[in-house]
Amino acid sequence: MPIPPPVKKRLPLIIFGLVLLILAAVFFMRSPVLIVTDSYFERIYGKGRLRFRGIWTSLELFRPVISVEVAVNAGPDLIALAAAGHSASPWAVFFPYRYMEAAFYYLEMHPNIPVLVMTADNPGLEDTPLITFVRTDTRIDMFRAGLYAKVLAGEEAVLFVSERGINEDLRSSFLTGLAAKHLYRTETLFYYPSMVFPSHMNIGCMVPSGDTGIFIEQNVQFPLILFSWADPAYTPRTVKLLFDDTPWAMAKDALRNYPPAAGELIIPSKPLLLFNRMENKSSYFRHMRLLREKI
Repeated sequence: MPIPPPVKKRLPLIIFGLVLLILAAVFFMRSPVLIVTDSYFERIYGKGRLRFRGIWTSLELFRPVISVEVAVNAGPDLIALAAAGHSASPWAVFFPYRYMEAAFYYLEMHPNIPVLVMTADNPGLEDTPLITFVRTDTRIDMFRAGLYAKVLAGEEAVLFVSERGINEDLRSSFLTGLAAKHLYRTETLFYYPSMVFPSHMNIGCMVPSGDTGIFIEQNVQFPLILFSWADPAYTPRTVKLLFDDTPWAMAKDALRNYPPAAGELIIPSKPLLLFNRMENKSSYFRHMRLLREKI
């Protein structure tokens, strides 16, 4: 039986709609990823940004990514129960390191669910084989920060400020990034916050490590690169690049590499280049490619 002309005209649209319905059904049938969070994080990260990140990460993983918000002062057993209440069989559950005890409680209730704990440093807990630590790859982060600091600074000096000092491995990674691409000859200064910055030097870019809040409050006038997950709306326009090491930013790479060969996954942060603060917006995608480079 021939297809009537009105239906024939709409056939591509009907097929497209059916494909979307099938994809949506498959998406919502897949087990979700749970990410435990709290109001303190939500306030600093930004509600709108958190919602957008949740949608984006869901699309990356092609499965629902659900935020499990708990009270900051909740006990570990209640936090574990809150996570369990959102899904009986999630694909994986992410806990911040500060809720490590809750991760153990959850693991006792659901020993077959992958439990991942986010941490910036090596926690030194090799005797916890059932928990996977997702550690920030600070070596690659430092390399990328050096690479982009060079772009921002041009031929002026780069100022790296650390409240606790910087170990030689990370210092070397940062300097390797600065030396890459042979764009300019850039002088690099390593300082502590208590030291007096040289007033005679033209600073082209500043990279603070550790407590970045003091530099946001001081509203420094040269470009800044921050290792922070603060909402860009809370930062001055001099902040050009943020390194985001939250579960939403790192979940795709963490789960793609799961299970780890040895106890932990080492994943670089997600560089967030602030497009609306770039003087030369036409170079945005070229700069994004630059920030994906590894040592």
